[in-house]
Amino acid sequence: MTVSTTSAAPQQVELTRPLHTVMVGGTVAMITVIALLVTAAWPGPDDALPTAESTPPLVEPDYGPEAQVNPEDSSLEIIEFGFTPMADLAGDTMVSWGAIVMNTSSTMTAVSGVYIEPYDTDGESLAFDTEWDLWVDIKHLMPGETIGLGSTSYIDDGDFDTLEVHIGTIEWYVPEELGNGTLTTTDIDTEWVNVGERKNYWSSDGISFPENERGDLRVTYTVTSTYSTLLDNVSVCVIYRNDDGEIIGSSRPDDVGYTTDYPPGWSIRSVETSYGPPEDLDVDRIEVYALP
Repeated sequence: MTVSTTSAAPQQVELTRPLHTVMVGGTVAMITVIALLVTAAWPGPDDALPTAESTPPLVEPDYGPEAQVNPEDSSLEIIEFGFTPMADLAGDTMVSWGAIVMNTSSTMTAVSGVYIEPYDTDGESLAFDTEWDLWVDIKHLMPGETIGLGSTSYIDDGDFDTLEVHIGTIEWYVPEELGNGTLTTTDIDTEWVNVGERKNYWSSDGISFPENERGDLRVTYTVTSTYSTLLDNVSVCVIYRNDDGEIIGSSRPDDVGYTTDYPPGWSIRSVETSYGPPEDLDVDRIEVYALP
């Protein structure tokens, strides 16, 4: 069935003053409605104002798990330590140092740090102005786990004699609260890069551009993570040893850069040393510790 429609012919409407009066009336009506709405929304003298009881409470931020009391007679133990006095390409005094640290607890994860104190032959401190350079974080050391850490740090010019290493304040956590997993490194490879290039250094004598004759050491390694999630803001420590197997120093924590991460499973990463290593390094004895 077909339905047909017919449009009526358009009619001309003469605009007269009554139409103008109707439009004004509509405007007045609209203003009246808005006024009623505003009056209804604005609290009057008899309306109850919000009280403290009716105000939603503030939500406390979540700062993560709290430190626990370690039920065991355990601590962090420095089982090996070594250092080498050296200088950067501009001649400023540095010391490269490394330590092997073990968590002797069998049930608790440790969070702490290691710091050094350099001394001259008179027993006076040679701590540099940037004291953060003398401290390395231990962010996550699992029960029974052993890691290597250290740095290559600037110290005040002086007659350097010895270096002491200390464990900072320790906080203990249930392992599951900080993440329960391991990081292992294999397939370590080394090469010298940037050989002969000039580096810009800033010192008290101004800016210099010494030649990097030996170059920088690049260490490539495979890291296997048993953590279930991606680990970012991670670090790595390359422990340096000499021909006798003694620790003579390590890389700096920031050598790995700020974009390195460790995904679940295995991945290939590299680190390039910014200072050193000491001259008597045996590259075949290098150890790499991936740190969460």
